[in-house]
Amino acid sequence: MRKLAWFAGGFAAACLLSCLSFGGAGAAAVCALFALAMALPLRRLPKRLFELFRRGAVLCLGGALAFLWCVGYSALFRAPAEALAGTAPTLTGEVTSYPESNAIGGYSLMFRPDGGLRSPDIQLNVSPDWGGLTPGDRVSCTPRLVCADKLFGEETFYYTARGVYLLGYCHEPPHLLSRGGDPLRYLPQRCARALKRGIDAAFDSQSAPLAAAVCLGDTDALSEGAYSDLSRAGLLHTTAVSGMHISFLSALGLFLCRGRRKAAVALIPLLLFYALMTGASPSAVRAVIMQCALLSAPLARREADPPTSLGLAALILLLLNPFSAAGTGLQLSFCAVAGILLCSARLSRAMIRPVSFRLRNSGRMGRILLALYRFAAVNIAVTLGAMVFTLPLSCLRFGRISLCAPLSVLLTQWAVTALMVGALFVGGLAALLPGAMVIPGQVFGLLARYILWVSRVVSAWRFSGITADNLYFRLWLAAVYLLLAAALLGRSLRRGLAVIPCAAALLALCVALNARSVGRSDLTVTALDVGQGAAALFFSGGDAVLVDCGGNVSLNAGDLAADHLASMGKKRLDALIFTHLDADHCNGASQLFRRLEVGAVYYPAQWESSEHFPTLRSLAARAGTPLIPISGEILSLPAGKARFTLYPALSADLSNEAGLFVLCELGQFRVLATGDADADTEHLQLKYHPLPDIDLLLVGHHGASRSTGGELLDALRPELAVISVGYNAYGHPSGETLLRLQQSGCAVYRTDLAGNVTVSVKDGLVRTP
Repeated sequence: MRKLAWFAGGFAAACLLSCLSFGGAGAAAVCALFALAMALPLRRLPKRLFELFRRGAVLCLGGALAFLWCVGYSALFRAPAEALAGTAPTLTGEVTSYPESNAIGGYSLMFRPDGGLRSPDIQLNVSPDWGGLTPGDRVSCTPRLVCADKLFGEETFYYTARGVYLLGYCHEPPHLLSRGGDPLRYLPQRCARALKRGIDAAFDSQSAPLAAAVCLGDTDALSEGAYSDLSRAGLLHTTAVSGMHISFLSALGLFLCRGRRKAAVALIPLLLFYALMTGASPSAVRAVIMQCALLSAPLARREADPPTSLGLAALILLLLNPFSAAGTGLQLSFCAVAGILLCSARLSRAMIRPVSFRLRNSGRMGRILLALYRFAAVNIAVTLGAMVFTLPLSCLRFGRISLCAPLSVLLTQWAVTALMVGALFVGGLAALLPGAMVIPGQVFGLLARYILWVSRVVSAWRFSGITADNLYFRLWLAAVYLLLAAALLGRSLRRGLAVIPCAAALLALCVALNARSVGRSDLTVTALDVGQGAAALFFSGGDAVLVDCGGNVSLNAGDLAADHLASMGKKRLDALIFTHLDADHCNGASQLFRRLEVGAVYYPAQWESSEHFPTLRSLAARAGTPLIPISGEILSLPAGKARFTLYPALSADLSNEAGLFVLCELGQFRVLATGDADADTEHLQLKYHPLPDIDLLLVGHHGASRSTGGELLDALRPELAVISVGYNAYGHPSGETLLRLQQSGCAVYRTDLAGNVTVSVKDGLVRTP
């Protein structure tokens, strides 16, 4: 009956409910009553009902114990940690990780204060003075402590799922008490550091980041373009140490042990050490536990059972930290394995069986073709099996659907495996003999270049990834799952293969319907949710214009704009207009040019001396896109049924005042984007340029208090206002600005609250969110 698997399932479900605030002692009592109620009539039931009730009883028992464990764990560890939030105590303790650069110009590291087992680990965000510390160093500091339940201003399980309940901020240099510490405790981290340095020494600058990511799970050095390509191609999972890496190392160890399982038990410490080297992520720990169960099964004279091993892994991880149940990494890892166990073997048999009869007796060439086909079929089956449960979860978590993952995995699986082995071998030797490993590093570096090339080519396909915030694509995903369910119930290979052309046809229909719904409007304006930045997409009469392209979310603003256009079947942007060249208005340009054909770029001429203009000029030159500076004269350009008017900046310096005002007009409907202009600049624009009344205002400077002044609102009288804003430390949008907009009668929409905000116009009728 696999009691452990069912018990672990109930335990995991209850832990997740507790993380979502649906648990407690009351829920534990209810589960215990259910378990008792199901266990009482067991002996008087038919066999099938007997098994069903017994599984239900074990499931409920696991849930009851999990609810109690979450309550106890919170009282023992989380509550004491969070009680320190809001204080700034002087702490003495030990650094437990190497400092890593963060986004605010300093470092992040883990710190364990003195105080025993219940003393909480703290993630410190510190000044550059801490950069020279190593694990084991003892320091004294006075950090400002806050609860680790928010990321970019929103509720998150990112930290708590990793067992971190406090964040600390310390801008003073550390008071170093002693160096070193226990060398054995931090040996995995030191080995990982040495391996990373060896890889950097042996591999070239283009292949070293991917080599380090594949064997250590360290993606910090990957360029923004490479990271985006891997993500869109469905290959980003190869950079997270998981079952693929652990399984291959285990298989390699078994091969070296000549298949002797009892001797292979010696691999268990090595696998554990490797998991610790890579940061002990949930996916790596889960894979190690499952492999340990597999390797130790012969010693216990029992057959290995993958579902039971999966349940054991879940149980151990949740006993260590029940809040890890809410971590996206753990959820994706377990969903992928569950899908593989449930579907991959059946799917691979269905794909291989009809072909094997034809090729098996076709001589040597037939056997070679059969081996190649079996390799391809198994890889496709494993990939599709892993996607069964991870695809809906990724859709909910990240709002994107990767469609080309099976093809990408088929083309690169062998190269990823070889690169991982090569990086471990070459990087390890290069840590000792840097000069001797340059040539092997260059050879294995070709594999990294090949993987990056495949990801770049595959991700360039217009529909390699689609956004999941569109109703048509959500319906498409639901329809594909219904077709798959029907094929599985029918147990027919033909029906299963028929899902592929049906899914492709339905996708084409969804794209056509989405393009038609957008095209039916005379003008559609979408403020994209790019975080703390700005990117507004205008679509009219088949033409697309983007005003600004920057932000600070994990997904690049250029990718977001390209995905949005791809959902309408477009791969060309007719015009890209920059109000100014601050990073939060232009840092998505690189990805935009990588993925779209851009007709022309308009920008304020004053910004040609800015730090971002050389990059923009290089991108435009490579793409053959004309750069058109705006200086002095008002420029008017048509776009479909609409017309854009670009008002030049009225300041010569590189400041928020030196930005364009962009007016879009469709009949009597008008939209104005003011960039980061402040109230003084608004006054000058109103004084020297004939700005008409408007209907929609793209609020300036993310709602800052010094922008969107009363004079502008009184003169232009907008009815709608959209604020493009994300988590920030500036207090955007300001309460003063929100009050001014409210008093002027504007309906206000915010991208940080509503996501993408779309306003459309058809025959003079305005449709708002």
